[in-house]
Amino acid sequence: MSSLDFSLYETSGLLVIAPSGRLDAQSGGVLREKVQSLSEKRSSVVLDLLRVVSLSDEAVLQILSIESDLRGTGADLAILCVSEDVLERLSPWRNLFRIHPSLASLLSTGFQDRGFRWSRRTGFRLAAPVAVALGAILAGWMATLMILVLWQFRTLQTEGGELERLRGEQTRAERAISDYEARLKPLADLGLLEMPQRHPVRRKVLDTGTVGPDSAR
Repeated sequence: MSSLDFSLYETSGLLVIAPSGRLDAQSGGVLREKVQSLSEKRSSVVLDLLRVVSLSDEAVLQILSIESDLRGTGADLAILCVSEDVLERLSPWRNLFRIHPSLASLLSTGFQDRGFRWSRRTGFRLAAPVAVALGAILAGWMATLMILVLWQFRTLQTEGGELERLRGEQTRAERAISDYEARLKPLADLGLLEMPQRHPVRRKVLDTGTVGPDSAR
């Protein structure tokens, strides 16, 4: 395993670990071991990458593991970086880290949760602002769904009432026809009146599942 050149100091209650040179799979593993051994009982650790000239994908995975290790113990990790090449390597996971251009910038803003955080115990954790935003989106979605359900329910109620009204009118019409036929039957029996032939009413099943009248052809 290759050696790692790094400096170590403490300021404002923060443990600062500053590697230099190139970080690859081997040196990244060494860095992780150093952080694990030096960060015990620490609440805040700063990984100073200002002197790192290149960063491999494997080293990025080691930094993700460092973040996970620290989160698992309840500690926080911040990264100092200004190199465009290193920032480009970290950009896919930018929201996972607190990245500052200098220690002064970190000290002025503090360890503030923003975006997603990587945690060994819970995987991806949501910071409070993101959780609030997602909760608001979910609440809006649920409210919209409830409005649609209520609107559909009221529509069905209205259509059901209209169907009952039409059925009532049909029943009253059939009774009126029967009454008129009963009154005119004596005249028809005497041959004084020709009763119109009554067409039988057939019922068919509509697409909606209700039964409606259909006159015989």
